[in-house]
Parts: sequence; structure tokens; C-alpha cells
Amino acid sequence: MPGRKLKVFFTETMLAKGSARRLPLTISLLFFLTTVGWILFEHTFLHGWDLVNKDIFWAVMSTGGLYLLLHYGISAIRKSEAALKESEGRLSRILETSTSGILVVDQKGDYSYSNLEAAALLGTSVSDLVGMNYRKHPWEITTVDGKPYPLEDLPFARVGRTGKAVYGVELAVRRQDGSRVILSVNTAPLHDSGGKLAGMIASFFDITVRKEAEDLQLRKFHLAVEQSPSAIAITDGEGRIE
Repeated sequence: MPGRKLKVFFTETMLAKGSARRLPLTISLLFFLTTVGWILFEHTFLHGWDLVNKDIFWAVMSTGGLYLLLHYGISAIRKSEAALKESEGRLSRILETSTSGILVVDQKGDYSYSNLEAAALLGTSVSDLVGMNYRKHPWEITTVDGKPYPLEDLPFARVGRTGKAVYGVELAVRRQDGSRVILSVNTAPLHDSGGKLAGMIASFFDITVRKEAEDLQLRKFHLAVEQSPSAIAITDGEGRIE
């Protein structure tokens, strides 16, 4: 199931910090108390019994105790699994209804998760994205002004190299159908429980309309300056003409 690795990555710490983490210690403690209780019970009430009767009684008591311990352990595991599934479902709904595109890559740079919005923004499908390497994509990535975007400067490459998140990276994507979209990209590392880099996650959204509006305003300003009958000079904060 696409995205399951991502969901488990975000929710597995719940089990590590919940009842499942305390389960071995709890069962061991209960077994210890049961054994101590049996020893005290035997010396107090069964000192006149022969060895066979004591062994039979101990077998019955230990079987009952083992059943209770196993029942407790299985119940705790089932509760943890139910909590994990609930958390996975909640996370899945959040990711799939997000208005931002979300992509996750593994250590090799292969896309391991994509939500629907990410696929739509890139002009492809989720099934085509998952398994693809971010270094070998079928679309053209350029700077906003149309210059080639160096592979080593892509957000995933930068985060993989430095281990630090990057925010607000603007780039343009020429999709396979020829259309162009300008994106603002935030990318961050994902670490496993040992603190090692396990992958990266990127969220991005369409800023094409905003950038086109900014460009239009800038062109209008330049045109107004060029056609003005008055002399116009632009200076910096110290009065120097730029």
C-alpha cells in the first residue's frame, strides 16, 4: 500500500512509548510476584502435603497464572495495534486531503509516498510516481526565470547532503503535457528511531498565479517608467542611483 511506510514512520513511536514498551517488564513482575506468592503459600498452608500433591497444585496454579499473563499481554498488544491503525487512518486522511503536494523519498531517493495533490501538480499519477527516483524524473525542472536547475541544488539533494531542512524554494516544472507550473517547496529530513536519515519529505504548492501577477505588475511598472515624460531615478537608502 503506497504511503504505509510513511504512516508507520510517523506512528511507530506510539508503540515504543506506550503500553507495549512496558509489557515485558509488567509480565516479568507479575510472574515474579506469582512465584513469591506461591512460595509463601506453600510454606504457610501446604507444609503437610506430599511432593506429588504440591506439584499438581503448582501446575494448576501456574497454568492459571500463565493464562492470565498471556491474556493481559495479548490485550495490551491489541490495544496498541488498534491505536496504531486509528493513527494511521487519521494521518492518511490528513495527507490525502491536504491542499499541498506531499512527496516522501527513501534513502535511495525513490519516491515511497505521494498524495493525490502532488501527482496532480506534477501532471502524473500516484502509481507512476511511487518507485520513481527524484533524480530521473520525466519532467523538466528550471528556475522561475527558465534557467536549468542544477540537480545538486534540488531541495531533496540539498537536504540529503546537509541533513537540514530547506524552506520556500521556488522552481518551475515543465510537465509532460507541456504546461508549466511554478512551485514553492519545503523539504525536511526524516530520521529513524536511532537518529539516522531514513528519507526525506517535501511539501509544495502552486504559486504560478502569484508569480505571474508579480511579473505583470513589474512589467507595468517598467513600462510606466519608460513612457513617463518626467525623468525618474531610483536610489538606494543612501541616495545612490541604482
